[in-house]
Amino acid sequence: MRKNIYKNIKSDINIIPLIDILLVLMLIFMVFSRDFLQNVTVNLPKSNFYNPKKEQVEIVIEILNKKKYNLLTQKDKEYNLNLQQLNTVVRNKFLNNPQLKIFIGGEKDIAYEEVINIISLLKKIGISSIGLVAKSDFSY
Repeated sequence: MRKNIYKNIKSDINIIPLIDILLVLMLIFMVFSRDFLQNVTVNLPKSNFYNPKKEQVEIVIEILNKKKYNLLTQKDKEYNLNLQQLNTVVRNKFLNNPQLKIFIGGEKDIAYEEVINIISLLKKIGISSIGLVAKSDFSY
């Protein structure tokens, strides 16, 4: 008779309450950790190398067809430059500000060789921060 009593007892672990407890604990830790992290102050070292408030000069070189280029900055615009004029203007701007950022853009019909020529020209000048623009949305 005793054997019939033990037949109806299940020895499985009920996982649903365990998941409920874990979810509540996770929610508690998420709420308290967010409040705790907002009040943490960090004493970072200071450096004279990078000044985020300093005005960063960005230049956009637009490659036109027939080996003509537009040079756009925040302050001025120069249109229909040839490669030699572009070289002298960019070199002068780079000498004034060595942390110059240059973006290259152009129409989709421009040969890839033109883009490579501009990149090699900029590398010869010493500019290392060069970006490519897919669509010229810059309006200076």
